[in-house]
Amino acid sequence: DGIRDKLVTGVQTCALPISVLQQLEGQQFDLIIDDGSHQLSHQQAAVQQLWPLLRPGGVFVVEDIQSELDAYEFAREGGWTFEDWRDRGRYDDLIAWRTK
Repeated sequence: DGIRDKLVTGVQTCALPISVLQQLEGQQFDLIIDDGSHQLSHQQAAVQQLWPLLRPGGVFVVEDIQSELDAYEFAREGGWTFEDWRDRGRYDDLIAWRTK
């Protein structure tokens, strides 16, 4: 089939908007990147809502985790890998990813 991609955008205030979820209904993805509001509760809501759409072997990336404490909250779930790029001049580049 080749490579297909889908970019879905929306405003993230807590849970993902119904309009975004409707666009994604019935689909599965190899890669999901959350680069939303950068607030922990919003990032956690995105993972909760979008994880079921990830294919087995797919990767979920959460960008711009704001602190080690927020990273700890993700780590409690288990399975997350973290990379800290904040020493490269960006205060918020603490990234987590997890394979399904």
